[in-house]
Amino acid sequence: MVAVRDACSRLRGALEIKAVNIWTAFLIPLVLGILTGGLIFFLSLGATRRQAAAAVEEADSILAEARERAMEREQEILGAAQEKAISLEDELDRREQDLDTRETGLDKTNLKLKNGQAALERSQRKLEEKLQSAETSRNRAQELETLAATAHQGAVRDLERVAGLTADEAREELLEGIREAAVRN
Repeated sequence: MVAVRDACSRLRGALEIKAVNIWTAFLIPLVLGILTGGLIFFLSLGATRRQAAAAVEEADSILAEARERAMEREQEILGAAQEKAISLEDELDRREQDLDTRETGLDKTNLKLKNGQAALERSQRKLEEKLQSAETSRNRAQELETLAATAHQGAVRDLERVAGLTADEAREELLEGIREAAVRN
């Protein structure tokens, strides 16, 4: 019985070893798998975080570069717009000056025309006055000519009449004519 007991104990020991071996055979790879999975997970998580950080850093770099390019482009556009504005302002000033020059020229021409027109009107008035004076003088000359003709005819008649008188009678006649003229005036 001892032999049986020994055999039983050996069998039990062998079964325990096999049971431990079975558990060990399943448990060790399971634990190793879990540990390896955890290690891979944490390594992957670290790598992912590093990749995410690198991606964020690269995105920040790209964003900063894009902002810098945008600022440069904005400065270029602003500079071009300012140059264009200055150019347009210079052109506007030049055109205003040209218009002022033309306006001054037109004002001078207008003043010359007004002065010329005023001089022409003065000349026309003077000419009309001279024509009127000439007309008046002509009318007066005709009147004087008529009076002279009448006086000449009267003198001729007086001479014809006096020609038939003696010297004393002619003197008397002449004195009487002078008296009548003096009384009339």
